[in-house]
Amino acid sequence: MESTDIYWMSLYAILTEAGIEVIVANPVHIKQMPKRKTDRKDAKWLCTLLLHGLVRPSFMPDSTQRIIRDYCRNRLFYTWQLNRIRNRLLKILENIRK
Repeated sequence: MESTDIYWMSLYAILTEAGIEVIVANPVHIKQMPKRKTDRKDAKWLCTLLLHGLVRPSFMPDSTQRIIRDYCRNRLFYTWQLNRIRNRLLKILENIRK
């Protein structure tokens, strides 16, 4: 499985809970290998690379670490949102004042 955006996370969780060994590959490493890009060819290409031992598995934290990472990312996101809204309010108040 190639890890792109967040779409792989739920599938990874389901497959690992079912006892299936999943290797999550870094897309930067996979894209360095020469190939032609279509979804079907991409899946075959990933299988070929895996069979030849050319796929390096990415570090996958355990479930506790994943939960803590999610909390930290959410906190950071909401902090950014709060600052963004605060700046917008200040800008509106400055425009009213002028």
